[in-house]
Amino acid sequence: MSKVLVLYDHNYANVLGRVDAGTLNLSIDKVGLKFTVQVPDTSLGRDVYANVKAGNLKGMSFGFTVAKGGDSWNRMNTKPTRTINKIEKINEISIVSMPAYDDTSVNVTRNFDSFKKYKEQNYRQKVIYYLDHM
Repeated sequence: MSKVLVLYDHNYANVLGRVDAGTLNLSIDKVGLKFTVQVPDTSLGRDVYANVKAGNLKGMSFGFTVAKGGDSWNRMNTKPTRTINKIEKINEISIVSMPAYDDTSVNVTRNFDSFKKYKEQNYRQKVIYYLDHM
């Protein structure tokens, strides 16, 4: 995961951070993938930050490659449901207006203590993210 990018809306022209630049940190635990990003002081960074803070942008989507045989399909409440057991590569994570995954969230915080409090209050969600203050 050393070359993963965080983007706005899956657009590679809208880079908000990257692991190999030290502006994006990723971690995985039993609940899911988490990230922290130091948002750049650019017009895009300020706009995305303001929209997350205002609650206009609330979720995430991901660009990844599933390993061969790493997924299965089932029906859950009459809906087809894909279970991914093994990801070959994560290319990017995106802050989006229409998240592909309803159990994701993104939050703005000024410091890690604020993030920990937010995380404890919202841990029922499978994936939690936050944007670091500029």
